[in-house]
Amino acid sequence: MLSPRWRKALRDLWLNRSRTSLVVAAIAIGVFGIAAVADAYAILPPQMAENYARTIPASATLWTDPLDEAFVQTVRERPEIADAEARRKVVGRIQIGPDEWKIIWLFVIRDFNDVRLDRFTPEAGTWPPVKGEILLERGALSVAHARIGDSAIVKIPEGPQRSLKLVGTAHAPGLAPAWMEGMAYGFITPETLEWLGGKPYLDELKITVAQNAMDEAAIRQTAYQLKAWLEQSGRTVYRIEIPKPGEHPHVTQMASFLYMLGAFGLLALVLSGFLVANTISALLAQQIRQIGVMKAVGGRTRQIMGIYFGMVLFLGGVALAIAMPLGMLVGRGYAQFVAEMLNFEIFSDAIPLPYFVLQAIIGLLIPIVVAAYPIYQGSRLTVREAITDYGVGQGKFGRSVSDRLLGRLRGLPRPFMLSVRNTFRRTGRLLLTLGPLAAAGVVFMAAMNISASLNATLAAKSAATRFDLQFRFSRSYPVDQIEQTIRETPGVLRAEAWGGARAVRVYADGTTGNSFDLIALPAHTELMTAGPLIAGRWLQPGDQNKLVINQTLLAWREADLKAGDVITLSINRQETSWQIVGIMQEELITGPTAYANNEYFAKVTHQTGYAANAVVVTQAPDPEAVMAMSRTLEQKLANAGLDVYSDFKLAALLKALEEHFGVLYFLLMFMSMLVATVGGLGLISSMSLNVLERTREIGVMRATGAGTHAILRIVVTEGALIGGLSWMIAVVVAWPVSAYLSYNFGLIMFEAPLVFAVSPLGVVLWLGLVVGFAIGASFYPAWNASRLPVREALAYE
Repeated sequence: MLSPRWRKALRDLWLNRSRTSLVVAAIAIGVFGIAAVADAYAILPPQMAENYARTIPASATLWTDPLDEAFVQTVRERPEIADAEARRKVVGRIQIGPDEWKIIWLFVIRDFNDVRLDRFTPEAGTWPPVKGEILLERGALSVAHARIGDSAIVKIPEGPQRSLKLVGTAHAPGLAPAWMEGMAYGFITPETLEWLGGKPYLDELKITVAQNAMDEAAIRQTAYQLKAWLEQSGRTVYRIEIPKPGEHPHVTQMASFLYMLGAFGLLALVLSGFLVANTISALLAQQIRQIGVMKAVGGRTRQIMGIYFGMVLFLGGVALAIAMPLGMLVGRGYAQFVAEMLNFEIFSDAIPLPYFVLQAIIGLLIPIVVAAYPIYQGSRLTVREAITDYGVGQGKFGRSVSDRLLGRLRGLPRPFMLSVRNTFRRTGRLLLTLGPLAAAGVVFMAAMNISASLNATLAAKSAATRFDLQFRFSRSYPVDQIEQTIRETPGVLRAEAWGGARAVRVYADGTTGNSFDLIALPAHTELMTAGPLIAGRWLQPGDQNKLVINQTLLAWREADLKAGDVITLSINRQETSWQIVGIMQEELITGPTAYANNEYFAKVTHQTGYAANAVVVTQAPDPEAVMAMSRTLEQKLANAGLDVYSDFKLAALLKALEEHFGVLYFLLMFMSMLVATVGGLGLISSMSLNVLERTREIGVMRATGAGTHAILRIVVTEGALIGGLSWMIAVVVAWPVSAYLSYNFGLIMFEAPLVFAVSPLGVVLWLGLVVGFAIGASFYPAWNASRLPVREALAYE
């Protein structure tokens, strides 16, 4: 049998069902946001790590002379080596349409039934492939525009075009997603490589270390001990690369998805706290006289507070029962979505118990904390104060600064002045209403501003890239031949031949870093401009051994470098000394890259008069025309004996990035709508209470001749004023919030801040939405109150 106090609590909740529903909805939305984020976070990082670990990623890869299986077995027997395997990677091209190609990485495997390191598994079709057949990584099917059973035209550098039968797919979760990289991945045998025109040897020695597999320094030491042993055996080791131990190639992209989801989920929780406080205040305001009666018959402040805290706990429990299953459903769905985007499997979507405990604590503790002050304030009133309360702040108006300022307003219509004064009558409630509504506007405009920043970053990338097309050749060709062939083609405005090669940094102890692109520019190039400089300066025509590096190279294991440093690079197996004169920030997905003057680069690499790249500016008015021009130029280059290794189309890159950003737009809009819903619920609660408290006042206005429409205008204007005030606050606050989120999102996703931009559409759109919210939230309670008979309105308690 429940005691009278708890029967009263349950009866109050039932009689105020609409307000009870608002509190439950407020708590549920906040818990839902946190639950979705927490559950996705509980699933994604461990599952990505497990996917990557199951591939048995190589600790290091050594490029050396051709390897046979007997020699690899000798390497396996060394005590410091856990396992070893010989592989080869050949970069070729796969035809995806008439005269249209994509880059394909061809992984050459000796025995598909004994893949030991960097594993991939059969997905569909036939396994293993034989001569003349190819397996594609499952994510590469869409990139290659292919299906199992198709014939794929593949070409490797200086080899003929060959038709390979696509017999199946494999899953390689250790590779970066093909759709994100814009390239395909294929798996072939040495015999197929030979048929494509390549030499069928394997020259990559992949190893895992027997001890300290997660210690990069220990791996490096073991790899260089193995290098010394290989060289003693008469072999040459050309390069060593060591990936970050245990880290998936796209872990940063996953972090960016979780960052955005977490930021907006946290905001939803904060807003729900505002709404809970507002709604509990409204409930207590209705029951001030009841509190007075309870105190008059002996109720103590502690007992009264206990009743209302019990109500909040009960509502929190109901909200948890709704929000936690929904949050788990969305969290798991989001985890599956991200896994598909990043090409890994969810082996288990089980969520550890501590995550549920955290959600329960948040769902029960946050409402108690935010409701504590209004419960304390309402419960500590004296009997006289409670029984004589009329709910409209009698005797208090005119004391605050805002009241005195409003009192000085002259010349405005009386109904409008009444709306203004009603807006500021309950300053505390106004702040509790403005808080969630303004925060909802901040989130909405921040989402729009981040979208605008992504677009601005795309525009900056387009502006910085002053060419439409770039061709890379399989080897260096005479500059005059390259430029003449291109410039003779109708529709070409400008063309430049650039040098370039892969380079590695040589450290003081003789070890090397991972390879990166070194692009050698003509001294007076018109088709490459400096991006924003983080430090130092851009290249000058007279520079000799000078380099400008981008921020990705810094982030990519060379964080110790700074402008002025002198470093040693190995280029085409020759070591030369270079001085870093600048560090440049490049927008979006740009790999680790260094820039130098071509004249000096050609001299030290013995490539004077030769180049391996060409960039072209065309008259093409649209992306389709650029594609057509690319096909024409490639055919002309081939006819001139220039073997194209890969091509780059700026328009295609920008289009692909826009498609990728579409996913982010959807996520941002979903979260902003979630938060806007919380703000709208807060406004509905506040306006309902404001009208309820003024029922007698409305009765007086009706008795003195005010019509229904006049009362509606007063209340709706009040709602619109609250909406307008929240909009102004949101516009001011959204700027720094958006800038902060854009900056950090860019750093996580692209290792460079986004170009910050404000969306005027977001500002105007939110004004329309918030005013619409306000009018809608005000109209229904005002309409109900204005239709009450005068006698009932005057007698209302």
